[in-house]
Amino acid sequence: MKKHKLFIGLGIIIALYVILTWILPGSALGSTEGAEIYRVGLFDTIAVPFRTPNFFANIMIFILIAGGFNGILKATGVYDKTVDFFKNKCKGKELWFIIVVVVVMALLTSLSGIGLGLIFLFPILISIIASMGYSKLTGLTATFGATIVGMFGTTLAGTMSLANETLGLGTFDEILTKIILFVLGLGLLIAFIIFFNKKESNKVKSEEKEEKIATKISKKSVWPFIAGVEVGLTIWFPYRSRK
Repeated sequence: MKKHKLFIGLGIIIALYVILTWILPGSALGSTEGAEIYRVGLFDTIAVPFRTPNFFANIMIFILIAGGFNGILKATGVYDKTVDFFKNKCKGKELWFIIVVVVVMALLTSLSGIGLGLIFLFPILISIIASMGYSKLTGLTATFGATIVGMFGTTLAGTMSLANETLGLGTFDEILTKIILFVLGLGLLIAFIIFFNKKESNKVKSEEKEEKIATKISKKSVWPFIAGVEVGLTIWFPYRSRK
């Protein structure tokens, strides 16, 4: 069981999505008109891993490019110098740095709709936050979490926004509601980071131990969730169009 937690977690998430297709009606994005139940069978479930790249190939390629870009920065020494620069400059003001990162990432996503494009910045920002004594999961919350806030609190992004596209809204449709959602989401995220993501200097005695913990968490907890969500979406949405 311990050896195969990744596959067990992924299997459970896929199974949940499959079960939900037998209970909840599926519909096109942004519409519930004529929603019907499209059940996913055994053979369709087996075929999902092979169909997934067809639906998410652009995202996968983009993430690989972002990883390669950060790999080049690492190889040239720019990555480590940037991390050290912000670590030294923000000494004693680490929490303020994280808050600024959250606000900037959320605003960029809300105003421009480039949430996916910000993935380029995720690795270096998470590394900077980790070098300040916070866990890498705190860094993930400050970056990925902030882009999620920007997505559901979209303001001027227009059709570039996933939220607007999904709900069929124009740039200024329900703009007051979007602003309220953005402010509330941003406030809650900052409050969560302040009160529940303390420095781990007292818990972690060495950088190696912190690295092991972060790697273990990212490999065994985060990836099954991300992969499961992608596979689940692949199961869920194509069935209306196939029908």
